[in-house]
Amino acid sequence: MVHQLQPCAIFVAEDDEDDRLLLEEAFEYLNAGCRVLYARDGLELLERLTHPDLLMSDRSRMPALVLLDLNMPRMNGHETLRAMRSDAQLRDIPVIVWTTSHVDDEEAECYEEGATGFVTKPNSFLEVQKLIRSTLEAWMPGVRSAPAG
Repeated sequence: MVHQLQPCAIFVAEDDEDDRLLLEEAFEYLNAGCRVLYARDGLELLERLTHPDLLMSDRSRMPALVLLDLNMPRMNGHETLRAMRSDAQLRDIPVIVWTTSHVDDEEAECYEEGATGFVTKPNSFLEVQKLIRSTLEAWMPGVRSAPAG
């Protein structure tokens, strides 16, 4: 069953409060008009994606993009990604892995598990803005945002 993607809803699974705040500020600054939803770990993300009262009023409307941290409690990014890819209702949602991980094989493993993209978290607000802007342009081409910087 194919679901209609909501044109500008993004889900972020991130357990680090500082990283969530940076992302919130970057999305707000870029003024992309996207609805950004947050989960603190993979389990919460999956619960919200599969329970319509926790996500949106219409279960057939999915976020257009998920930013997924790898290192989270309860259910990490690898487990979450595998669960999404094995679920017929979630498997087509683009998932960009968003991580501080510097393990050599991590990127290849994420792509094998079904990641759509892989990025290393930047260290500065300006770099976060640039990364979010380029992500929006690449995966949500109809979305216009203010220039970063």
